[in-house]
Amino acid sequence: MAGDKHVVHNKQQLMAGLKTYQRKTDVVAVPELGEGITIKVRELSAAEQAPLIAMLTETQFGVRGATERFNILAVVKGCINDEGERLFSDEDEDEVGQFPNEVIARVSTAVARVSGLSSKKSVEEVAKN
Repeated sequence: MAGDKHVVHNKQQLMAGLKTYQRKTDVVAVPELGEGITIKVRELSAAEQAPLIAMLTETQFGVRGATERFNILAVVKGCINDEGERLFSDEDEDEVGQFPNEVIARVSTAVARVSGLSSKKSVEEVAKN
């Protein structure tokens, strides 16, 4: 491996690669909000996923409301505009919680899917780490 040109040799090299990483995205139809309305969602970073993973762990232990809050936070953190900027700030959590549950569930499922959290197995693997 000594001559492998793909081996990262320092932090700067690794961080440069991170800057060019293109997060996965998807577009979700939300007809409840109007005909033809769609929302673009993106993959969450590890830092954005961490509190969500903690909530999933709480859900496994029966903490009331953890699943609902997970879904709302996934929407808050995962919805973006065409430039890739978040549509909502963290302070918008209560306002986003006013959307119909069906919309929250559909959009949060898409965020989870592009973030690699869509299957029980992958969520359990992440929660263990």
